[in-house]
Amino acid sequence: MDDNAGKLLPWLLLQQIPCLSLSRIESLLQHFHDPQSLLSAEGEDLAALPQAVQNAIRELQDKGENHACHQQAMQQLAMADELDVHIVTRASELYPPLLKQIQRPPPVLYVKGDVLALSANQLAVVGARKATAPALSIARQWSAALAGAGLGIASGLALGVDGHAHQGALEGGGTTVAVLAHGMDQLYPYQHRQLADEITRHGALVSEFPFGMPARREHFPQRNRIIAGISLGVLVVEAALRSGSLITARLALEENREVLAVPGSINNVMARGCHRLIKQGATLVENADDILQALALPLSFAISEQASDGQQTEPLPVDGRAATVLEAVDFAPTHIEKLVAATGLDAAAVSSELTLLELDGHVANVDGRYQRLT
Repeated sequence: MDDNAGKLLPWLLLQQIPCLSLSRIESLLQHFHDPQSLLSAEGEDLAALPQAVQNAIRELQDKGENHACHQQAMQQLAMADELDVHIVTRASELYPPLLKQIQRPPPVLYVKGDVLALSANQLAVVGARKATAPALSIARQWSAALAGAGLGIASGLALGVDGHAHQGALEGGGTTVAVLAHGMDQLYPYQHRQLADEITRHGALVSEFPFGMPARREHFPQRNRIIAGISLGVLVVEAALRSGSLITARLALEENREVLAVPGSINNVMARGCHRLIKQGATLVENADDILQALALPLSFAISEQASDGQQTEPLPVDGRAATVLEAVDFAPTHIEKLVAATGLDAAAVSSELTLLELDGHVANVDGRYQRLT
């Protein structure tokens, strides 16, 4: 075993012991300072530990390399070498300084890509998986503008806002970090495999979960604390009242990080989470410049007004029958049958006007339903 593997092994052993939760590992490390001291504890030091922990450590000491936890830890090292994944512990100089400041920093990080990307100045961009078209456009365009200005973009690789934020950062020529809720060999969602590959070339994938661990519901709040923990602030682009994005925002507040929110239409249920955050004191932002000012970061170069606002062109005005149809379209996706009933027009006429409205940038087709953009 080389020196580096020897340094990593105690940390990986700690991760493999079943009775050690994150909070218990944190309290043990505060007392013993490092995993090796804990795993070699004897006498009064060992007797002071909870009985389940005592038993686990004694068994590990007795069986040594024959213990299942030791074998699993060695498998983690082998997988990391095979998949070109860096293992970064809290004892490493490469561990992100901001993340080390949170209440329960992960003992071990698995990183694929540029490890230094985790320590760069970055903004977390989060939001709904089933976000509206305007929200997706904002996430992508603002992330591109901010990445171009030198600010990294962190998110969770999920469908919706997360994926658009990562893609925008890449399009802006910057770096992006994707925090995963599973082992590095269990990529989820499958649709983002190509995006994940691109992120490893222009940023990093990071996870606290060992190889072989699938995505589970309870992992996502853990993932969210890392997203908030490595970032200067969290931007919530769009979120319902019951949303994982609001959990990320709360975790950011607990760690004294900036929380920023994009306002939306009062008719859009997907904007209510952002409105609640703003009522609770989150900074309302209308463009990318607002974000840089809120984070007290200087502009590396001028962000264009078009990129900052997240708008491409001014939509053409509408009148007549098109105006009637547009008035009936909600800011949440609306079924065409509802538009037919609201306008009194037949389905063919409504469909024709919707096509023209979509071409002119007034509405978007979202899985067969139409959503107002202007």
